[in-house]
Amino acid sequence: MNYQKIKSVCYRLSVVSQYFFFKLIGLSPWSIDASEIICRNRRIESHNFKCSFSYVGICYNLLFITVTLIVYNILYIFYSSLISGLEHARTFEVPFSFLSMLCVISIIVIYMIRQKLLINLINNRLQMVDKNLSSCADYDIKYDYTNDLIFYTNLFFISSILLALQLYRKSVPIIIFMNLPNFLIIWPLIHYLMFINMIKLRFEGINSTLLKLGTYESKILRSRELVLNDISSLKRAYVEICKGCDDIVSFFGIPVFIVIFIQSVRSVRNLYFITIELITSLKIKFIICFAISGVLHTTILFILLTTAVTKVIKQNKETLRIINLLRDRFYMDEEIFENLLKFSSHLTYLTVEFTCCDIIPLDRTFLAMIYGTTATYLVIAVQFYINAVTH
Repeated sequence: MNYQKIKSVCYRLSVVSQYFFFKLIGLSPWSIDASEIICRNRRIESHNFKCSFSYVGICYNLLFITVTLIVYNILYIFYSSLISGLEHARTFEVPFSFLSMLCVISIIVIYMIRQKLLINLINNRLQMVDKNLSSCADYDIKYDYTNDLIFYTNLFFISSILLALQLYRKSVPIIIFMNLPNFLIIWPLIHYLMFINMIKLRFEGINSTLLKLGTYESKILRSRELVLNDISSLKRAYVEICKGCDDIVSFFGIPVFIVIFIQSVRSVRNLYFITIELITSLKIKFIICFAISGVLHTTILFILLTTAVTKVIKQNKETLRIINLLRDRFYMDEEIFENLLKFSSHLTYLTVEFTCCDIIPLDRTFLAMIYGTTATYLVIAVQFYINAVTH
C-alpha cells in the first residue's frame, strides 16, 4: 500500500469518525452520502460531501434530548444530597450546570430546525465553488489538515481532563453531572471554526489561482479564451463563497452567542476560584489545575476562532489587490481587462463579516472585548470577596 492509498484511507476514517461524533452529540442531524466516501476513485480533498435532510437524525436528537434530561435530573438528586453543606455549589455550580445543559439542548434544537440552511450551504454553495474551481486549469487541490488537528486535539484534551477528574473524584455520577455540559457546550464553537476553515481554504484557492494568471506558472498563459473562462469561473466561485459566509453567520449566530456567553461566565468563575484559592491557601491543588486548564482551553479556542475569521477577512480583501495587479498584467488585452474591471467593481459588494447575531464582531476586536470584560468582572468579584472577609 503506497502513501496515497494510506492517506486516502486515513482521510475516509477521519471523515466518518467526525461525522458520527457530531451525530452522537446532536450536532449533525442530517445524513451524508456514504458512496462518496467509500468510492475509491473520487478525489475528496475538499472535505465536503453531499448531505440530505434526515428524519432519523431528528428522531435521534429528540431521543438524545429526552434521555439527557432524565439522566441529568436523576444525577441532580444524587448530587444535591452530596453538596448539602457546600454553599458555593448550591448557589452557583448546580444552577449554572443546569443552565449550561439547557443551552446545549437549545443549540441542538436550533440545529434540528435550521439544518436545511447548512445542508444548502454544503450541497449547493460549497459544491458550486468546488465545481468552478475544478474547471480552472491553474487550480491545485490541496487538502488542509487544520480541521482534523482541531477536532482530534480538542477531543483528546477534553477526554484527558475527564479521565483525570475521574481518577481524582472517584465518582462517575459527579463527573457526569459537573462536566457533561462542559463537554457538550464547546463543540458548536468547534463546529463553527471548522466551517470557517473550509471557507478560508476556498478563498485561498481562488486567490492563488488568480495570482497565477498571466505568469509563467500558468498552464494557460498563451490561451486567451481559457484565461477568460477561468476569470468567469473564479468570479462565480467568489460570489458563491461570499454567500456561503452569510449562510454560516446566519446559522451559527445564536449557537455561538450562547457558547461565548456560557464559556465567558465559566471563565470568570474559574479565574475567581483560582484567585481566591491562591489568596487563602497559597497551595497549588489539583482542582486549581483543572480550573486553569478550563480557562486556557477557552482562551485557545477564542484565539483560534478570531484568527480564522481574520484570515478569511484578509483573503477577502486580498482579492481586490490581486485583481488590480491582473489589470496591470492584461492592460493590452481589452476584453480580459474589461472582465477584470467588472470583477473588481463587484468586489465592493462581496465583502464578508463574521458576527454573533450582528452584535459581537468575531475579528481581533472580539478578544479585546471579551478579555476586557472578563477582567472587569473578575476584579469586581474579588473586591466583593475581600470586603466580605474584612467585615
